[in-house]
Amino acid sequence: MKSQLIKTSLSLAICASFINTVAHAASPQNVEHLPSVTLQRVTMTPFTDPKSGITFSYPSEWRESKTLDADDIVKIEGQLEGKESGEIKLVHFKSDDTKITLQFAKSALHQFAFSKLSEFKSLQEKHVAIGSSRRIQGELEDVEFNIGGMKARQRYVFLATASGTYYFVFTSPAAHFDAMVPLYNNVLMSLQVAAAGTPKAKSTPTPTIRKQPVVEQKRLDIAQLPFSFHYPGSWKVEPTGGNRDEVAKVEGTGPKGEVAFIVVHKGDVHPDWTLDQIAEELEKEFFEPQPKFRRLSKQNQDFGSYSKIKGVLEEHTYEMNGTPVKQMVAIFTHTDKAYAVSLVTVGWKDGDTRQLFAKTLAGIKIRD
Repeated sequence: MKSQLIKTSLSLAICASFINTVAHAASPQNVEHLPSVTLQRVTMTPFTDPKSGITFSYPSEWRESKTLDADDIVKIEGQLEGKESGEIKLVHFKSDDTKITLQFAKSALHQFAFSKLSEFKSLQEKHVAIGSSRRIQGELEDVEFNIGGMKARQRYVFLATASGTYYFVFTSPAAHFDAMVPLYNNVLMSLQVAAAGTPKAKSTPTPTIRKQPVVEQKRLDIAQLPFSFHYPGSWKVEPTGGNRDEVAKVEGTGPKGEVAFIVVHKGDVHPDWTLDQIAEELEKEFFEPQPKFRRLSKQNQDFGSYSKIKGVLEEHTYEMNGTPVKQMVAIFTHTDKAYAVSLVTVGWKDGDTRQLFAKTLAGIKIRD
């Protein structure tokens, strides 16, 4: 069972690497200080990663694993007093985009990793103050899922430093998790962040670092919609062409000038329809009429600010003026209406389309 947990932890890290995101620190408001407990008969050993400047302590009897994924910094496994088992992992989020928030990173994990887990549920989310001085702010989320017939729990803690964005993953069988929480909290309380990297000799030339341009985000917030969403700052809001069901449209270009747009459709909701039925009706009305339309995938998924919106995500392909296009759609309801938020790209790399769609989903916020 322990090996199954380790494989699950690895798969989540792989998904996180695919998402290729980075994040910033949480707002100082409503920050909770994690309780620290003195652990009897547990000797701690420090671990330091010179590249990130991150240091934390872990039980001396635990051992570092030699099996790491591409973005893993360290993975440490063991048991607490020979009873409860656990795993501590530190992972580096890598991305050229420095404007992605911690909340986006969490939402992206929900979309691409957590949605594929059996019986998944989020147990709690909160802003936390960690580190030996409690001055490091992070985003914490506890999750639970079923793997191979066994319940497992994980604690994710995202944090940002001068050298980049990182996250801890603490994994245990669900039956052991509560007993392991004091240890996991102590690991977080031991955290220290120093200047990253090892100083080089004066004779060594400093390499030139070419930074990728930062893509600024804007928020579309109009009276015709009960929600708002993010879009690339260089894109322009366009008229909807008099189509009463097409509520909003934003157009722009991709990394190499390729055409793309985000469009919002609105439809009616029958009081007896399920969310899946609503998605089917919107697909028939707005998407199937497109030339050579084909649905590639469909799944139920929570998304939006703090993943509070329940919806259906679909991937389509069709032709526009004889050219194949990719369409990613989020369908959800609000009051008595259904909405479909679509990203359509022409000639984009699949990863670029998915990354922008994930940003759009994470930025959807229902108006209070």
